[in-house]
Amino acid sequence: MEIAAEERRVKLSVREFSEFRIGPRLHLHAPSGLWRARLGQEWHETLRKTTSQHLPHACFEKVVRGFLQAGGWTFEMEGRIDQIVEEKTHIRVTEIKTITTTLPADEKELRRRYPHYFSQLACYLCLLQATHSENHKPFRGEVLFVDVTGGFPQTIPLEHEAEALFEEQAHHILPFLEERRRGSERLRSLAFSQPFETLRPGQKETMRDLKSMRDLCSTLLFQAPTGFGKTGI
Repeated sequence: MEIAAEERRVKLSVREFSEFRIGPRLHLHAPSGLWRARLGQEWHETLRKTTSQHLPHACFEKVVRGFLQAGGWTFEMEGRIDQIVEEKTHIRVTEIKTITTTLPADEKELRRRYPHYFSQLACYLCLLQATHSENHKPFRGEVLFVDVTGGFPQTIPLEHEAEALFEEQAHHILPFLEERRRGSERLRSLAFSQPFETLRPGQKETMRDLKSMRDLCSTLLFQAPTGFGKTGI
């Protein structure tokens, strides 16, 4: 996450946006690690091959980036959509998530356990809508859950308005961003006070030299012996 507090602008990935939380999180007791990541990748690749056979025109790993506004802040985000399929009346956006939960499962329970997956999908839809013309086919999103232990799939549509889910998640982040902005303002308002009433020998010349070099170099290394008075500079 990159924050430009003065400009009220933040740059982050769609996943980072959707997973942002302050405070304790729901612990799912799910296994993790390299083997889990590779297993998920294998299922993604299997589903990609299957979809390609039935829908040759499908698009995979589509990069989307853009700017969204919320609470006076500009969110610059980028992400990668798993699947995009153009239908007759709309464009279907599918986010694939491999889980260890036994499927099929209660839809409400899946929404409760994995709210960030739906926030991520909503963010993708908002970015797509923001980067396409109004007369473009409407985008419709769905989360495709896959049980990694048996490969059973379960698809759940987004249902809620994408903009509402985006704004809901953005409001979890805004207090954090505003605190960073206020902290930045406090730092800028601080005034430097000399630790000593008079400069020590050599300090005045050193300060002049450092100031002139600062305009030429973004990084400076200043070395002086103990007792020189580096704190005063």
